[in-house]
Amino acid sequence: MNILTVLARATDNADQFEVYWANGVQKQGLLRVNVPSHGTDKDVIAELGALHHLLVVKGIFGQDRAGRAAQKQGAGIIHDEDADRVQLHVTSGQIKKLMQQKSKKLHLSPYSFFLATRFAGSNISVSHDRQWIKPRALENVEEVTVGPALDDLMDVPGVGLAAVSVHAIEQIQRRGNGLSLAEAWHQIRRVVRTLDYEVAVSDEKRRRDIDRHGYSGRYLYSTLTEWNVIVAPAKGLDRAVPVIATAYFERRPQTELVRIVKVAA
Repeated sequence: MNILTVLARATDNADQFEVYWANGVQKQGLLRVNVPSHGTDKDVIAELGALHHLLVVKGIFGQDRAGRAAQKQGAGIIHDEDADRVQLHVTSGQIKKLMQQKSKKLHLSPYSFFLATRFAGSNISVSHDRQWIKPRALENVEEVTVGPALDDLMDVPGVGLAAVSVHAIEQIQRRGNGLSLAEAWHQIRRVVRTLDYEVAVSDEKRRRDIDRHGYSGRYLYSTLTEWNVIVAPAKGLDRAVPVIATAYFERRPQTELVRIVKVAA
C-alpha cells in the first residue's frame, strides 16, 4: 500500500523533533529527528528529514519507487494514474508547497529536492490528525540526524549508490526541451539504469579534470540512449557517497569504451 502518513511535533529539545509515521494501517513507527545548526524552519526540515529517511533511505515503497510511475503508452490501454501515485499525508503545508515548487523559502530547497523531482507525482495532503497513532509505534523507534542536504540516491552500474545532483537533472531538462523536474528524474533514471560502458579517459584529460575540479570522476556511457554520465568520487565533493555530477548527450565510438563490471551485491 503506497500510503505514508507522518505527524511531526516539537520536543523540549529545540534541535530534536518527533515524527510519527504510518505506512497504511498496521505498520507504524517513531523517528527522533535531530536538526542541529539549521537556523530557521527546523520543524519543516525535521519532517523533510523523516520523509527522506522513509522514502529514500529505507525505501518503504521500494528502492526504485517514484511519486508516480513513468507514463506508459499502449493502444487501447487505459491506466489509472491515481493507482500509480504515492499518497503522502504531512503535517506542514510548507512541504506541499516545496514539492509543488510554490514555496518562497528557497533555503529549504536542498532538503526538498528529492520531493520536487522523484516524488513530484505524489498526491499530497496536509493534516494534523493524530488519532491514527497507535501504541505499537513506540515499538519501532529510530534516530535520524539531518545533514546539510537530503540527497536522492540511484544505483549506478559499476559504482553502487550515488546521489543525484541538481545539475544533472537540469542538464536532462535542458536537453529535453522543457521537461518537468519529475519527467527529468524519470529520464535520468532510465539513462542510469542502462549504463553499460565506461569511457577510457586519457591521463591528460584526468589531469585537466583534477586541475579544474580537484578530482577526476568516472565517465559512464549508455549505448541505448547515447548519454554520458560523470560520477564524482565522494571524497572529491566531501560527500558520504559518490555523486552523479552531470549528464550530457554525446555519441562515443566503441574504441573508447570498456564494458562495466557489475558491483557484487
